[in-house]
Amino acid sequence: MALTTTTGFSSPLGAVLVIQTSGTATSDNDVTSGANLTLNVMEVSNSSSSTVFVKLYDHATPTVGTTVPDLIFPIASGATRTLNILNGSANSGNGGYKFDTAISMATVTTAGTAGTGSPTGGNCKIVLITT
Repeated sequence: MALTTTTGFSSPLGAVLVIQTSGTATSDNDVTSGANLTLNVMEVSNSSSSTVFVKLYDHATPTVGTTVPDLIFPIASGATRTLNILNGSANSGNGGYKFDTAISMATVTTAGTAGTGSPTGGNCKIVLITT
């Protein structure tokens, strides 16, 4: 897994860019190093051999397979999806999805909370843009 987090953009949004080049079932904990951030955009490129499920947690140290994810996104094998997270959820403010505690993520091959298997046969790249 190669996780990078870039902060300090000079734009008025104060965006944080998170890039995971090889998502697995091992949780990437507190990827933005802080709370009260809003997820605005997520792009997932799945070159693994199966559909993956990207789990996002409002939790600093979730246990994959036990901790209930706040969001789960299925991405088909060979697909690239860009998801614009818009207003409309109970947890959104002026757009996006607000994480009050932390943003942690894992990538698995089985849907639901219990999924714990890592993708095989290729990488799953995940990009998050938060403000």
